[in-house]
Amino acid sequence: MTTKTVQKLSRLTQLVVLMSLSACSSFVNIDTPNKNDRVQSIVIHYTQENTENTLKLFNDPESNVSAHFVVTEEKIYQLIDFSQRAWHAGKSAWRGKTGLNDTSIGIELVYEVECIDSLTEDDSAQSVTCLYPDYPPALVDNLIKVFDRIYQIYPSIEPINVVAHQDIAPTRKNDPGPKFPWQYLNEKGYGAWYNSDDYLSEYSKLATQTINRDTFFRAIALYGYQQVTDSNQDELIKAFQTHFTPWLISGEVNQDSMAAILALLKKYEPDYYLDITSEMDGFMLFEPKQPY
Repeated sequence: MTTKTVQKLSRLTQLVVLMSLSACSSFVNIDTPNKNDRVQSIVIHYTQENTENTLKLFNDPESNVSAHFVVTEEKIYQLIDFSQRAWHAGKSAWRGKTGLNDTSIGIELVYEVECIDSLTEDDSAQSVTCLYPDYPPALVDNLIKVFDRIYQIYPSIEPINVVAHQDIAPTRKNDPGPKFPWQYLNEKGYGAWYNSDDYLSEYSKLATQTINRDTFFRAIALYGYQQVTDSNQDELIKAFQTHFTPWLISGEVNQDSMAAILALLKKYEPDYYLDITSEMDGFMLFEPKQPY
């Protein structure tokens, strides 16, 4: 028997074995459209620590904290595969989902903030005052690279689902802070931000309106924030303002905040925009025509 004949018989034997195994297998692959990606959101944090301390913390089995990415001005570290669950969000809620560790990618930005603790005038409570530097351009550029990679794998993550840690845990967290460049991120194709013309239009129309806190809380809940309670009202307002009106973080519902949430709903959730504006007495959906 020649060598070529032996090789042909060997390949034939392998083919027969494979066909036999396939015929006997209990597993049949059939794709179904009734599914979605596990990863549905991205949560942005800051570390308040330098790179060395951050990596040390995330590699300490006692810390019980981690993230998929740690981003510095010089480097991007991926600590966890996308298929695995990082421990970064903690007790959290967004758009009806809780425990966002299950469905999100966590990004930690190495960004140091100086904070001091002080007592109130009557010594009844402690307050924290923080100084937030501008985000370094190199750090933001590396963050954009991380988003590029994430969206190559999960292109269906909605802009509304790119959130701050403060957005999903407003009573516990305040990162990534008021200097985070959400508008610039949106201009690069990631995350949500309102159209400037919509914001100015809504702001103008609200000049004749009484700003209603309940309407504001209902609007931000429709957008994605957790439901208001007696204990989280101020924190919810500050979380929204830190993200979308960082020039005015008062903890009070005002014309700026209401204009921002209306402009966001108009852009991303137009049906909800109509629901909210329909319950505002005398609110005009359209700007009146200006006489020439």
